[in-house]
Amino acid sequence: MTKDYNIIHLNMVLTCELLVDFIDELKGTSEFRQSLKSKAKNLEAEIEPILAKNLQRFYDVDEEMTVNTMRNFKELIMNISTLGTNELLLINEVIRDYKANKEEFEAKYPINLTKLDS
Repeated sequence: MTKDYNIIHLNMVLTCELLVDFIDELKGTSEFRQSLKSKAKNLEAEIEPILAKNLQRFYDVDEEMTVNTMRNFKELIMNISTLGTNELLLINEVIRDYKANKEEFEAKYPINLTKLDS
């Protein structure tokens, strides 16, 4: 497995986890009609065994990093989903600037991980 594949795989697992969470949040709403309900159940049935296996693999490698990555990924998606058009354009520029100047950003905004209780 290459590093790029691991990143793609982690992103897929995180995205699937978010999808399952969002489906759960839709349950009981008017948007969760019979057709969507049926498709969501089928999708959950397909995704959950894959998630269980793959999440465990990531936890086994580094549980703390996995939990922190999942929390931050979900927080980022939730933050982005509430932005307006102009804000999205601005955030995209910030991301471009970050990619061009990673060291500068990392010095200015250090990463703080949440410690897990042992």
